[in-house]
Amino acid sequence: MTSTNDKVAHFVVFMWESWLFVKMFAEDSVVVRRMQINKYVLGVVVCSLGASVLSEFAQSVVSRGQRVFDVHDIVCNFWGSLLGVGVAFYQDR
Repeated sequence: MTSTNDKVAHFVVFMWESWLFVKMFAEDSVVVRRMQINKYVLGVVVCSLGASVLSEFAQSVVSRGQRVFDVHDIVCNFWGSLLGVGVAFYQDR
């Protein structure tokens, strides 16, 4: 894969993953540790902020240094994820 295709893949995969994450909840509110959290806010926190960044750190560890940390991947992950949550929100409204 070329670098451009790699970034597109990151964007699309995180958009799809975030959309699925939000859509798996039937109700708009999710109970987490006795707190009610909006499923879209949870999607942004877990997918856009958490998974987007942590996946880059994890790939470096899992690959034993064969893959390098890339800030551009995080940017594509974040924006793809945010779009996925936004599309889910739009579809539910």
